[in-house]
Amino acid sequence: MARSKIEYDYEPLGENGVNITHFRVIKAEQRTGMGTAVMSALLDRFAAEGYEYVVVNMGGGEIACRFLTDTFGMSIVEGPNADGFVTAERDIKGRNTD
Repeated sequence: MARSKIEYDYEPLGENGVNITHFRVIKAEQRTGMGTAVMSALLDRFAAEGYEYVVVNMGGGEIACRFLTDTFGMSIVEGPNADGFVTAERDIKGRNTD
């Protein structure tokens, strides 16, 4: 897991996908654009590595939903649940050529 102002972890999901199993921006860095930059870089990296889709699991409730849908065009597939966790997905095939 990367440790800094943003924490994340991921694992392959089948042959064509990747699951970001943890994504957290520390409170002091929220709303600075850092989380957007890191998530965007991760999506670009995964697309360049040949993954076709990404699934993201993260906490944050409705704020996380807006971050994933409005900023990255993801579809919410579950949540937010009672603990505020949400699961979203998006096709990233060809992302680097958009």
